[in-house]
Amino acid sequence: MNTGCLEELLPDNATRQELLAWYNDFPARALSLATPSPSPLLLNVAGLPGAGKTTLALNILEEHPHLFYISFDRLMEEMPPYRETLRQGGPREAFARWEQPARLLGYRLLEAGLARRLSILFEHGNAAPEHLDLYRRARSAGYRVEIRFIDVETRTAIERIRQRERFFPEEAVAERHALLLALNEEYKKIVNTFEIIRT
Repeated sequence: MNTGCLEELLPDNATRQELLAWYNDFPARALSLATPSPSPLLLNVAGLPGAGKTTLALNILEEHPHLFYISFDRLMEEMPPYRETLRQGGPREAFARWEQPARLLGYRLLEAGLARRLSILFEHGNAAPEHLDLYRRARSAGYRVEIRFIDVETRTAIERIRQRERFFPEEAVAERHALLLALNEEYKKIVNTFEIIRT
């Protein structure tokens, strides 16, 4: 997983220092009320943008509020400058500017949660080959690892993307879907449970 340096992604101005302070403080605040588990679970809700991951994840969280919820999209929306960029430059610019910093923060939270043996609800598309190693490490550390993959047609995903405020490049959807289908075959060999949800 790419957990590079946020400093390299930010402009050299006052906003940079403000965001760095928020960024560095966020994991401690987010983890402060989380409770370790003797039998931890890592539950990934996966699928294309527009598949319905957030809806499913929030339904799971409502039934299991003890889970530590990590969503890179929600982290991006919580970043102080994201809304300002969205307002001034629109969804495409906001995504281009803040998606990668949010991803770095998300992986920091994930690694911190795993180190503390938290049961984690990880909302992520899962189109990342690095996750093969992530799930192997989690299994080796005593985690039960489950994936719930929401399978949706690319056409439907694109239609939904067009209706939402958060940006994702439509031209990347088909490629992302092909990568997911290939990775899913490898994930099935690693995780405890792999469930396909068709919408």
